[in-house]
Amino acid sequence: MKAVVRPAQLDDLHQITELWAGLASMHAPLDSTFSWTEDSLVRYREFAEERLTDPLARLLVAEWDGSVVGFLLAVIASYPPVFTIGKYGSIYDVYVTEDCRGQGIGELLVEDVLSWFRGHGLTRAELRVHVANDVGRRFWDRMGFTPFLENRCRSL
Repeated sequence: MKAVVRPAQLDDLHQITELWAGLASMHAPLDSTFSWTEDSLVRYREFAEERLTDPLARLLVAEWDGSVVGFLLAVIASYPPVFTIGKYGSIYDVYVTEDCRGQGIGELLVEDVLSWFRGHGLTRAELRVHVANDVGRRFWDRMGFTPFLENRCRSL
């Protein structure tokens, strides 16, 4: 059986929020920046719901055997008007349940959004991956993404 990728619908928000919880739980041990607030799930659901009607956003789900097992959230973003590339695709979140990894589901989600970006005339896609997220870094390497900028942070 092959996974089916489709645009998310309002009825998918509960599953998307649960999947985001899995993603956030995976990131929480990497850095205290990813610590949750008491209302994180409610706020993420609201954030995802707003993306459903945003023409500059793409919220996808992947179904496997009738269950939502993955999601991707991306947007069309803009550089300051001083650069030759004005708009670019920005991938915010991608997650596939652990038991469904290795089946090509993440790749299907990413290929869908890359096609969507191209359909909007974009020539570049970007994302952020934590330096300690080895699984994520290997995935993005396989998908053809290369290091571009190095984000730095400092506690105040």
